[in-house]
Amino acid sequence: MLLILYFIFNLIEQNLKPGLTHDALQQLRFIDKWQWQWGYMSTQPPLYHWLFKIIVDVCNFLNLNFKFADSFFRQCLVMIDILIGYLILREYKIDQNNAIFSVFGLFLITDIGWSLQYNYTHTVLAITTILFFILQFIRLLNRSTLRNYYFVGLSIACAVLSKYNTILTIAGILLASLSIKSARSVIFRFKFLITSSTASIIFLPHFWWMLSTGNPLIIIRKVLKVENVNDSILPDSILLMLTNLSSILALLIAQILPLLISLIIIFRLRYNWLKMIITEDMLLGRSFVITILIHLVFMLISDARTISIHWLLPAVLLLPLALPLAAFKIGKLRQYAKGIFISALIFKIICFVVLTIIDFWRLHIIL
Repeated sequence: MLLILYFIFNLIEQNLKPGLTHDALQQLRFIDKWQWQWGYMSTQPPLYHWLFKIIVDVCNFLNLNFKFADSFFRQCLVMIDILIGYLILREYKIDQNNAIFSVFGLFLITDIGWSLQYNYTHTVLAITTILFFILQFIRLLNRSTLRNYYFVGLSIACAVLSKYNTILTIAGILLASLSIKSARSVIFRFKFLITSSTASIIFLPHFWWMLSTGNPLIIIRKVLKVENVNDSILPDSILLMLTNLSSILALLIAQILPLLISLIIIFRLRYNWLKMIITEDMLLGRSFVITILIHLVFMLISDARTISIHWLLPAVLLLPLALPLAAFKIGKLRQYAKGIFISALIFKIICFVVLTIIDFWRLHIIL
């Protein structure tokens, strides 16, 4: 019921706004020029474009405008994110009520609780596909059937075709799984070729399209906005490393700040949560730490100067999935779930009210 209310209120709020967001305008430019191709002239993969094209065609048939289609699709994806997150927690034998309450911790990630309410396209789908990959990978570790090997490969291909930076999160999860004995026994099997083959076959046509553009690395350079550092006292490499390190740490704290505040209020920092999710045999906790480190190394190697906050989002969403498992280990899941649920509601109400005020203020300025 809360998700339905969230969906209705956000749909109304979106369609009361004047104009379209930058990401929506990008889709509007490409929706007719590049129909069902394996790529289009942008810095993003084509999966969002394919799915959104179907939604737009249906809305056109029902005489609904492009703005409604844009808002409807994004809000549906957010609802699907919550559902997949719930299924992930249920795979760890968390009871139904606590799983429902705990999964709303996803809304305490800044970009999910705030920005997805009014912006982003490919990033919204990237979250959905990464969550889908996590769910299928956990199912594979629990039940190593041919079907699950295939679906893991399918989920990897969908994630990469939704946004390129999901590769870093997938790599982090796979590397973290190698540190767990039971997971290694599942990965180091001949059947895992089904996973890699499925992902490769689905992604291969888009890869060939990237090669046809002349230089596939130009897409990554456009996304990262690589620049040089000049006229500085420190050597370029050292300054760039310090700049990137501080930028990534600042973005990380900004993403998880509402979640950290909630944990401080609920538990007063009496439990060492970080130690729990790293030292215990917990895939999601280790994946979060390793994925953040991979992002840091990648940014340093690629000389990225301008780092967008939503670049870290596929990695950060591992944290609100790992924390309920840590609370379950120490017998505090009920307290955690209720506290996180109430915090998420408060945060969403604040975001909705503030954004509504901002929208009316912008409309008043325009008029």
